[in-house]
Amino acid sequence: FVPGSFTTIGRIQGGTLSNGEPAPFRAGGAAGGGAFSEFAYMCSPNDLTDEERTRLRHSHEEKQKVIAGSQPFFAGYSVEKQKYEDNVFEYIPDPYDAKNEMDRQLKFLGESKALSRPFIPPGKDKALEKPTRVLLGDVMTALHNNLQSDWPDAEPTVLSTAEDLIVVYFSTERARNAQGILTYMNNALRRNQTIQEFDLRKVPEGWDIVTEDNHLMYTFRPPWVRVRNFLQE
Repeated sequence: FVPGSFTTIGRIQGGTLSNGEPAPFRAGGAAGGGAFSEFAYMCSPNDLTDEERTRLRHSHEEKQKVIAGSQPFFAGYSVEKQKYEDNVFEYIPDPYDAKNEMDRQLKFLGESKALSRPFIPPGKDKALEKPTRVLLGDVMTALHNNLQSDWPDAEPTVLSTAEDLIVVYFSTERARNAQGILTYMNNALRRNQTIQEFDLRKVPEGWDIVTEDNHLMYTFRPPWVRVRNFLQE
């Protein structure tokens, strides 16, 4: 409604105006020009595209009817069959998949056996960290390098016995101070890095012994060798 509508409504009596004419319908406006303005219709580009597609589809359908009549269209195919059309191949599983599945199952079984944390033996000694006989060559090499750097003139020699004892020989002819070598070896038991790392222990009956071929002998016991009397009195 607009303000002018009240005047028109006041003139309506029973659906007619006061002068007896039917009340005309109009979308009112103050100036009487209506609520909607006039404009020129312009079609959308999308509508043109849809119309073109529809026209092409109808054209293709007409051509199909002319060529095949009412029979539906089927794409052409070769009369010769391919090798996979009639033959049925047996499925062969991949051996690598079977290997991966087996590894997964073994891993699951191994983990399920673990009842708690990793096994740690009792006692104060760290048994799992002790050197083993596999490191005998490394122990002898490291010990020889340390002695050779400190006593190059004494020509130290490092050997192992049948009982896995490590024996160090110094030439008395080359060594000018035998007492100095003894003091050095006693201090090495507490300060030498190789002796401390591989837990080498002194063998009293084989310590500071002069051999028949004029060599000073010092004997160490590795941690994997049990304590016993190695040399008879």
